[in-house]
Amino acid sequence: MPPELMLLLTAFVWGGYHPCMRMLLTDTTEHGSAPTPSEINLARFSLVAVLFVAQAACADAACSGRRGRRRGGGDGATLPTLTARRGDAFGSVQSLVSAEEGAGREKESTRRASSLDERMSASTSARAPVSSSALLGRGVFLWGAAFELAFWHFVTIAFQSTGVAYTGATRAGFIAASTTMMVPFVSAFFGEAVRANVWIAACVAMAGAALIVFATTANDAVEDRSIRRVEEEDGSSVFFGDALTLVGSVTWAVFVFRLSRLAPRFPKLPLATARSACMTLFVAAWFLVDTSSRSSAAPSRSRWRLDEASPPREHWLASPRALALTAFMAIGPGWACGWWQTVAQAKVSAPRAA
Repeated sequence: MPPELMLLLTAFVWGGYHPCMRMLLTDTTEHGSAPTPSEINLARFSLVAVLFVAQAACADAACSGRRGRRRGGGDGATLPTLTARRGDAFGSVQSLVSAEEGAGREKESTRRASSLDERMSASTSARAPVSSSALLGRGVFLWGAAFELAFWHFVTIAFQSTGVAYTGATRAGFIAASTTMMVPFVSAFFGEAVRANVWIAACVAMAGAALIVFATTANDAVEDRSIRRVEEEDGSSVFFGDALTLVGSVTWAVFVFRLSRLAPRFPKLPLATARSACMTLFVAAWFLVDTSSRSSAAPSRSRWRLDEASPPREHWLASPRALALTAFMAIGPGWACGWWQTVAQAKVSAPRAA
């Protein structure tokens, strides 16, 4: 598949991220409350990491199967040869001299094969320490690259997931499109050449984002009642959400730029798998900090005893709708988009990818 088509599919699928996040943050379960951004992202990226590990395991199994078939093919090619030789020696010429000649040829071929195996084993053992150290160093650099990419991705998710709680999904989605304008600036700042048609396309995308954000008629037409009520009560909250989403767009531009620099240097599937593991660790730390801060601000346990008649709260993932939305964000904008983007940006520059 051409890398440009992969990036178009990534943008198309990623468009469902902000509406799903908005629905999860505003809707409530039957007997519980809406989840926090840290809870949603912890569930989402845990599933993303599982999917990447499963993909890597399937890829390893497929490679092992191909190696096994190649070895089996080699043995299969050798056995008919020996059988043919044995047939010539013992089948065609029914004499003791021919039999002895056939046995001698078979012993000679076995001796040559064993000596070749010994030389290959010695060569492999001699190269083993160098290969192990090289692989170890490459693994350290790969995890370093994955850690850096996961950091920029995590900062983006943290800002945009929190920002969409204060603004609408459509506004957040089009503000996030401002990344297309920021990536060429980041690339040009680091000395990468940006063609004129890329600047033109980025300006057109920015014009569309500005039209959605600042046109009040478009806002009244697309935003839901809850957002209009928030704007009437406190208009600064919506622009606070816009600001958080915009900051997330800046960090995402840095991520896109660094991915185009790092993806060609490492194997793509190990890099994507390691990045998903680092993302899970970042989001888990965010969840722990968020939970501890909310616990310290919660009422004392004596106040909760006064409300024993209220029904017990269910976990937000007990809702089938919340579970379906979280699964979509993990499979679509999470695993599939992460893999497509890594594969495509190994061949496409950051401004063109944006």
